[in-house]
This record gives sequence, structure tokens and C-alpha cells, in this order.
Amino acid sequence: MFWLVAGAVSISIASEPTIPVPEMVEIPAGEFSMGLRKIGEGSGGVSEVNPLCVSPGLGGEIIAAVSPGFGGEVQDLLPLRYSPRRTVRIEVFEIGRYEITNTEYSAFMRAGGYQNRAYWSEEGWAAKERYGWELPETWRDKRYRTHRDLSEDNDPLPVTGVSWFEACAYCRWLSEQSGDRYELPSEEQWEYAARGTRDFLWPWGNTWEETRCNFGDDLDGDRFPDGGLDEQIYPAPVGFYPQGASPFGCMDMAGNAEEWCRNRYEEEGPWCAYRVLRGGSWLTISPRNLTTVFRGGTFPWVRYIFWGTIGFRVVRIPQGGQTFSNTQSNGQNALFPLNERAKD
Repeated sequence: MFWLVAGAVSISIASEPTIPVPEMVEIPAGEFSMGLRKIGEGSGGVSEVNPLCVSPGLGGEIIAAVSPGFGGEVQDLLPLRYSPRRTVRIEVFEIGRYEITNTEYSAFMRAGGYQNRAYWSEEGWAAKERYGWELPETWRDKRYRTHRDLSEDNDPLPVTGVSWFEACAYCRWLSEQSGDRYELPSEEQWEYAARGTRDFLWPWGNTWEETRCNFGDDLDGDRFPDGGLDEQIYPAPVGFYPQGASPFGCMDMAGNAEEWCRNRYEEEGPWCAYRVLRGGSWLTISPRNLTTVFRGGTFPWVRYIFWGTIGFRVVRIPQGGQTFSNTQSNGQNALFPLNERAKD
């Protein structure tokens, strides 16, 4: 039996409680060019991937200078911390149309998700016990909830204040409850779903438009939310900006909640303990940090960076499907099948 609950499909099995299942979008198999070329890599002397992008209303900051024959000296103004340019083959998968909401996450909590060790990795359970996690960091903060009484019913705000470990535990619980296989998206899956095959800098295209996402709620840069460019301060309901949809119809892949990915920030080196964050958040000011290629990251036990900005969305893998992508380059950030990552 099925019901629609806050944009999700809910499943009820016999007399068991209703389980809200995220609404998914099927992403077809295909190839895309991940990341951005650095200046000088294109045949015209600079990158040939995207047009010149400027952020109107925010000081005219140049986001990327990438036009062949660009007059004068061209400097590297591409987004910081962007993924290396490579061709990636993606197998078919499904990704959440929206970020996981408070309503969807509350079902995990009510089902004893924080008490059942079976849903947690060894490191995740150790972190939960060490820090005493029983609910998301922002759960009792009315600024991150739709209803003043903190009701969990039909709360379309994205869940925030969750660590990478908590997001993975939710995926394992949802997999068990639904009979399907849910995971965090890989970086490759996330970027493909966000930009499609046309190398979009932002989910909607190559021109920055400030009305297409929830961002900039800290305009003076003091890391204290004091306003924004729209009526949304703190997270907005998922899907509130339909004009910001990606080519595949995914919402809020720029701004709102910054989203965990499965990958380590790097496989070897000083940042290998980090996990990747993508998409920027409602607090992000610079449009370059909201691009489809910008990479953030932090330790997997971190839940809260200044404010409640960290959330996630999920992917559903077809039966027998693999979770990794095949890269046609140096293989950086290549993923391994889930069972080889069980120790994470």
C-alpha cells in the first residue's frame, strides 16, 4: 500500500508503521566530462568548456574565464577545489529528486536507528557513542524545522546537522526497510545528476542567476545568518526553487543543504580522512562555491560547520548494479564496490 507524504512515496507493510521513501529520478547511463579544464588546456589557449560567467549584484566577481581568444592575459579564475577534468562513464542509477527531509529522516529515528548497531559501521558507531548522538544537531532548533511545535509530520525542510556516518546509517536502514539498495551518491553520480552532459557550471546552465537557489544568507560574511536575497533564511523547503532544477530534474543541487557524497576527499594524502561535500548551502555567499564542480569536505564525524548546513540525498542502485564509475583518465577518486568499503 502506498501514500504520498511530503513529496515522497510511503510504504506500509501489513500493520507496520509507514516508511517514507524518497522520490527518485532515473539517471540514464552515459558519459560526461567531469570537472573543468585548467586555463591553457584547451586548443585555443584557454578552456573551451564554458562561457565567461560573472556574478551580477555581487561585485561583478568573475567566476570562470573560459573563452577561446579571451583578450589580454588570462589568469586561472576557475573555481577553487574543483574536480580534475576526465571522462566518466556512468551506469544507470536513481538519485533523490530532493534532499532527505526532516520527515523522511524522522522515520529512521522513530525506528530506533540511533540504537540499532546493525545500521552503523564500526567507526560510525564509535563516533555516535563517543559524542552521544541521539538525533541530528539541529533537530530541536526551530529555525531548521517547519513547525514551531517541532512536529515531524510533513516537514519539507532538508534534514541538517548530520554527519557522514549518520547519513550512511540512514541509507542502510532504508535499504533494509524497502528491500532496495540505497547509498550516498558517489561524486561522479552527484556531478552527473547536477550538470548533465552539457558541462553546466550550475544545475540550470552557465549563467549565474541568484533567484534559482537558496544561498547568501550571510551577506556581510560574518558567519551569522542575517538576511538573504529572498525570504528564505536558513534552509528552504526542498524543491522551493523549481527554476533551479538540474537537466535531469533534481532540485536544490546548488545551495540549501550541502550534501555528503560517498567518496573520500582524496585516496591518499593529508586529506584522505575527509569525505566529500557538494553543492554549497544556504549560507554560501560566493556563486563559485555553488558550482557543479566545486568540492568541499570535512571529517565524517562532523555535523555542524558554523551553522546547520550539512545534509544529504541518496541514490538507489538497481539489483546487481555496481556503485563505482569507470574513469578514462588517471582514475583519481575512483570508487570500489560497497563491500570493499565496509570498513569506512
